[in-house]
Amino acid sequence: MASGDLDLSLLHQIMLRLGELRETSSAWNPPCEGHLMELVRDCRPTDGQALLNYLQRHTDYLNERRLLKIVPGGMVYRVLQLTAKGQTYLQPELAEFGEIPILPAVVKGLENKIAVLTYPEQEKEGMLHRLREALAEKAPDLLVKVLVEVGAKIAAGHG
Repeated sequence: MASGDLDLSLLHQIMLRLGELRETSSAWNPPCEGHLMELVRDCRPTDGQALLNYLQRHTDYLNERRLLKIVPGGMVYRVLQLTAKGQTYLQPELAEFGEIPILPAVVKGLENKIAVLTYPEQEKEGMLHRLREALAEKAPDLLVKVLVEVGAKIAAGHG
């Protein structure tokens, strides 16, 4: 990592810590950069203003990515608030909350693509069976394997 680069691990740690602080913070003690200083101390040999500058570059980036909001009003440390996008970062299952689930549409699209493949009918039925079996088992790793396998055959476009 070049000098001045943002640390991806620190960005992730900041988000996780803000997630933890949801349980313990209050209106009188909202999450702020002061709660995150120990994360920076662990990865930088400097102290004082240089540490705060380093941390603020990371929180500014997360703010620009709309994962958190910097709330005016902090004295030394800026107050930080998770956005809806930040909540989804911490809890990915929120991505589909209030939305039409994407998985049924993906499965239907794959079934349609399999149907038009020029593979023997028995092989196409095998692909459909593995796809439906992975869904029935609620096995994400198996589903990904099937999606990659079927996707490769669709992309190859031969049969």
